[in-house]
Amino acid sequence: MLLLVAGFWGLIRLAEALGVGSRSSRVIAAIVFVLSPRVLTTSDPSRRKRIR
Repeated sequence: MLLLVAGFWGLIRLAEALGVGSRSSRVIAAIVFVLSPRVLTTSDPSRRKRIR
């Protein structure tokens, strides 16, 4: 959980430092960035084939 928070906060800080996007778009991007590994590992169809 701590790594998710660190990744979320770090991406927001990086986007602020680079001046990219608005505040709301930075938050959305950080949420997508933090959750993407979980979504990709659970939705990978080739992984399902190997498990069966």
